[in-house]
Amino acid sequence: MGAFESKQSSNPVLARIEHEAVRAAVPKGLKDERSRQLEYDLNWCYNRNNWYFTAGGLLTGMALGYSLRSVQPIAWAAILSPAADWLYEQHACRDLQTAFAEHQKALREQARDSAERARADVREQYSVLVGGGDGGDAAVAAAAGSAGGGGGGAVSEVGTGLDKAAGAVPAAAEAISLKRSDIVTERRDNSAAWEPRPRGTDDDIFVPQSCMAPEEADQAVQRFSRLLQFRTVSNPGADHHVEEPEQFRRLHEWMAGAFPEAWETLEVEQVGSAGLSLLIRWPGTSDNGTSPAGGPPPPRPALFVSHLDVVPVLPETLDQWTYPPFSGAVQEGYIGVSGLLEAATLLIRSGWRPRRTLYFAFGQDEEVGGDMGAALTADLLEQRGVQFDAVYDEGGSIGSDGFQPYTSRPVALVGTAEKGYATVMAHVTTVGGHSSRPPLDGSAAASIAARLIASIDARPPPAALVGPVTSFLSALAPLTPGLRGVLFWLAGSGLGGPELGKLVAEGILARDAPETAALVRNTAAVTGLSSGIAENVLPPAAAVRVNFRLLPGSNTSDILAYLERAAGRDLPHFKFELAGGQEPSLATPVTPTSSHFFGVLATAIQEVYKLADGSGSPAVAPTLMLGGTDSKHYLRLSGGQALRHVPVSGSRAAGDSARVHGLNERLSVGDHGRAVCVYRRLLQLVGDAEVAAASPAGAGQ
Repeated sequence: MGAFESKQSSNPVLARIEHEAVRAAVPKGLKDERSRQLEYDLNWCYNRNNWYFTAGGLLTGMALGYSLRSVQPIAWAAILSPAADWLYEQHACRDLQTAFAEHQKALREQARDSAERARADVREQYSVLVGGGDGGDAAVAAAAGSAGGGGGGAVSEVGTGLDKAAGAVPAAAEAISLKRSDIVTERRDNSAAWEPRPRGTDDDIFVPQSCMAPEEADQAVQRFSRLLQFRTVSNPGADHHVEEPEQFRRLHEWMAGAFPEAWETLEVEQVGSAGLSLLIRWPGTSDNGTSPAGGPPPPRPALFVSHLDVVPVLPETLDQWTYPPFSGAVQEGYIGVSGLLEAATLLIRSGWRPRRTLYFAFGQDEEVGGDMGAALTADLLEQRGVQFDAVYDEGGSIGSDGFQPYTSRPVALVGTAEKGYATVMAHVTTVGGHSSRPPLDGSAAASIAARLIASIDARPPPAALVGPVTSFLSALAPLTPGLRGVLFWLAGSGLGGPELGKLVAEGILARDAPETAALVRNTAAVTGLSSGIAENVLPPAAAVRVNFRLLPGSNTSDILAYLERAAGRDLPHFKFELAGGQEPSLATPVTPTSSHFFGVLATAIQEVYKLADGSGSPAVAPTLMLGGTDSKHYLRLSGGQALRHVPVSGSRAAGDSARVHGLNERLSVGDHGRAVCVYRRLLQLVGDAEVAAASPAGAGQ
């Protein structure tokens, strides 16, 4: 709106109200639906094609350099790549550029007219309120000047004038909340960065669910609200890894009453330590374990994994929750997470039966490792000879504001592998001494431990591209504008070679954000430090606890070698050992995106999550899970294959990722319905599928 500010009143009060009235009357950033659509089309024209030209310039330049052997290939690439960009910009997308420029010119003309009309209306109504004409205008200006000199009465008078004038112009009053003491015109920069579509809540971005009637959706929300009220907290130090076993038993009883069709149709079994986990079997129509004459063998079952436990809530944070964490309150359109049983109930009511046998496994201690729930359930299934074609678990979700800073288009992330886990204790031993005579060479135990911590922070493990991340880059490349998109494509496809892969890993992903850095390196985080016995004694020992999350292909030797390098000259003082004497949990195998079961998951997501602006569905991209899930316990039953996704959306800008396992963890009611519909469609696609992998005779259980 900078073009219109010069015509505002010299009276700061009136100028402020005029400013807000103009803001309300003129489209923000001089954009309307038509201009947004043209801008969207124009940017997609650039983004989807520009990287082809840049890549062509790079590859042509490198090829020319290699063939001539006179100039370094990188020099030719540096020359031809900008040339290709310039050629593209001169000839491509010209019609869209012209249409956009003409529409923006028309908008500016309309905006000038709207701004002048808004100012005239404000001045007319304002002059009536303060006494009319320029005299009233000057009187309020004088009051404003007195306020600057410290006149308290003048400040009150100016504040009253603001209130009256704001009431006289409803559009301006709605646009802002005027401060009584604010008498200075505030300029705003409305030249916001390009957004492919107007942003709002996730329920504004995606179309509503369509697999449930409104009353069914309301009942599903109320059931899950009730489920959230059970205090099923897991604790690794408690018996069976749960704080209150009775809460789990009460939850089981409630589920039987809340989902009667499922409990009557499916085979429900209490498993795990003390029977606090659930194993549910939905027999398929091909569940006789035999093959028809000359036909394919029966399909192996598929497993859907979830968990009943939750993380504890710190007592000191209770007053920071908008609603009590176990109240189940549905407020501001948010509740919690979705469940598979709603989807199964809908299918049972419709009369559908799966051809493939389906299992649901609900563990009791996923949040603390799953050893008492999923691990024991997997043992039981292994004893029964059950093998799975597919395992689905929670994992990546849908970023409604894209994957920043690379793309703002919504992206659904599916975990095709998860990082390993290891904790190492670094023990320091020295001679100790009295605090009145500290050593001059930094040889105190606490000093040595501090240097190790500083070294870990300053020099993290090296970055490298691994399987899931190269596939992630390939999926993200067409959505990422500029040179980054080109580099992602070259690195993801392997055409750029290991040197380019290292450049992308170390120069881009490792620097952009903690989440992207964790995709390309073994992370090392200091999670504990202990030392000291008295305030006047130099401690003879110290211990540092370092938690690692391991990339696929990394092992114990890698993390110990890293710690030895980090210790440097202090290495003789250290002894490194795995916490608890247990071997680390290594990264899981990578499930290929060419898998039939990855494809049906992507189909289910994109059929349900439709963008409200009609531009399609979220992109689906594989990723590496940074945390662990219960699926790792079932990999021995599925050939190492598992897919990890929870079909709910969230916005980093709105702080949704920070709420996971934290204050005010929530899920929109709209997402609850869409998640149920995704699970419903996924159960159908998996249950109806013919054999997608070789199934040994008799393996269907």
